Amino acid sequence: MLTFSSFSTELNYDYITIYDGNNTSAPILGGYWGTGNIPPLTATSGSMLITFYSDGSGNYSGFAASWASNQNCAPISNFNTQVNACQGKVTCSDASTNNPYSWLWNFGDGNASTLQNPVHTYTAPGVYSINLVATNNYGNSTITKTVSVNPIAFSIGYNGLPLANSAISFTTNNTTGQVYTWTFGDGGLGGTANAIHTYTALGNYNVGLTIASGSCVTTSTMQVAISGVLGIHQSYIAPYNASIEPNPFVGHSQLKLQMAESRKVKIEVLNQLGQLIRVICDEPVKAGEYQFELNDLPAGIHYIKISEGENSKMLKVVSL
Repeated sequence: MLTFSSFSTELNYDYITIYDGNNTSAPILGGYWGTGNIPPLTATSGSMLITFYSDGSGNYSGFAASWASNQNCAPISNFNTQVNACQGKVTCSDASTNNPYSWLWNFGDGNASTLQNPVHTYTAPGVYSINLVATNNYGNSTITKTVSVNPIAFSIGYNGLPLANSAISFTTNNTTGQVYTWTFGDGGLGGTANAIHTYTALGNYNVGLTIASGSCVTTSTMQVAISGVLGIHQSYIAPYNASIEPNPFVGHSQLKLQMAESRKVKIEVLNQLGQLIRVICDEPVKAGEYQFELNDLPAGIHYIKISEGENSKMLKVVSL
């Protein structure tokens, strides 16, 4: 509180201005000149700035005032923000006065924080109200400010089997973009959220989707292995029947083996270079039907080698 005990300046020429804050951008509590009584003035910001102007042409007694600080005050909540709209990242800096010791932030999307200077990331575009409640021993106060963010967070994938000369549907879970640009790694492009593309050659392709919304642009990528197999079902009648179902497969498949008579059978899984990955069976097998699990194979083309002594048969299997 600022209390004047005397005030006498040249009317219209020598004057003071009092601000509710520590700079001239703060609200003005009052401006005075001449001679008379000035009422006590109270700052709510926790600080007060006094400026005095004089043209120097007249001499008056001036003014005398005293300042008293009331420390037993509830906080005056305030905060500043730094916003990265494209990432949805908002950095909040507490600017409350009167020494608060606890803070409760509500970010308007169901999330909250009790840190003094939290950082929050929004996952959906929009205008959000950030509310701060600052508290000390004498009470609390609240303030709300709004921020606008435009984050682009999304994933991409595809439906169907990644086979050459077969249409593949590429998808994204984002529906808020303004411009969608697919690159399929073979020179092909797509311009919609969900695009269809056909590869004509085998190989591994880097697929990317770039989404633009306003001034924000984000890209997500993945790799797709294109196979030339449209579904494999290979059988050998003598001395046994063997098949792999499903083929191609993701994560899980089975080798089905039908033995007409008891024999010692060795079943191996090989990679494209003929290197051994694992042995499934290497023991005598009685006549009957058997199922062997083909789980957790790396993505790519593999071979199942079924051997009796020096005789062997090979089945191709594709793991996606």
